[in-house]
Amino acid sequence: MGNLSIKANLREKLGTGPTRAVRRLGQVPGIVYSKGMEGVTVAIDAKDASLVCNRFDSMTNVVELKVEDKIYKVLARQISLHPVTDSIEHIDFFALDGSNEISVDVPIRILGREKSVEIKRGGVVNVAKRSLRCRVNADNIPEAINVDVSEIIMGTPVTLGDISIPSGVNLVDKDLKQTILKITGKRSMAASDAEEEGGEETAEGAEENKEENAAAESK
Repeated sequence: MGNLSIKANLREKLGTGPTRAVRRLGQVPGIVYSKGMEGVTVAIDAKDASLVCNRFDSMTNVVELKVEDKIYKVLARQISLHPVTDSIEHIDFFALDGSNEISVDVPIRILGREKSVEIKRGGVVNVAKRSLRCRVNADNIPEAINVDVSEIIMGTPVTLGDISIPSGVNLVDKDLKQTILKITGKRSMAASDAEEEGGEETAEGAEENKEENAAAESK
């Protein structure tokens, strides 16, 4: 998937009133920050914000953000949604430096479902971890870490140590015996789904002073 390129306008006025005014204009407030960098407050078109949000599930897709005469390569670190309408309220962008190593959550991508004999017999993939925390150079972020389930035997767990990690990617978690996924029967899947529904977290609220706090942290 190619990088997304969008334009942003600088925001000079901060606070609740100016931030609401930005939203009334059909834009979404945000901030660009990084270690040792003063935060840059911006506003992007709501349609572009939706494009960012649609790719945010992986948190590994680099966005090229054009702010006047500067271009930042960024990751969407946090997207705040309205608690009732789910409209995008604010986006935090982390500016990348290709020479530096950063921590990212790389999603697990499951391959080989259509070839799995166990799945054809009614088994289902029970996923314990959907992403892995990794340390990687900013210019070498993998889109996903693949796990092939085509030859997995039902009930046999796939552990962290069984997964092939891309070159240049270092796992933060060193417990290689932990279970990533396994193929189970339908009854196990139903129990797992109930647990997942009970454990889901919903992003709540827009933090009106987020840009000021993030800017202070980046200094």
